[in-house]
Amino acid sequence: MTGQATEAVKVERAVTELNGTLDKLESMFLKSQPFLCGDDISLADLLAICELMQPLAGGRDVLQDRPKLLAWRSRVQSALQDSFDDAHVVLYRLRDKAKL
Repeated sequence: MTGQATEAVKVERAVTELNGTLDKLESMFLKSQPFLCGDDISLADLLAICELMQPLAGGRDVLQDRPKLLAWRSRVQSALQDSFDDAHVVLYRLRDKAKL
């Protein structure tokens, strides 16, 4: 994204840590409820989705192979309606640019 090379070891370590966090979100917070703190969307969902959307700017969808988290993202997006895409429009542009 910035034109600078990434250090493979740092990226691998970050991805490993992220996967651990994603595992916890699935197994603890979304185990038996639609949102992170219960049946309704909360500030926790908003903060988490904003963080998990950030890698899209570099062309990486960290939820891609995680059906439970993809369903959660879809519920958050549905709850927020157009505001979801409005909040992430810059990320979408950067993602599309990274694909070129």
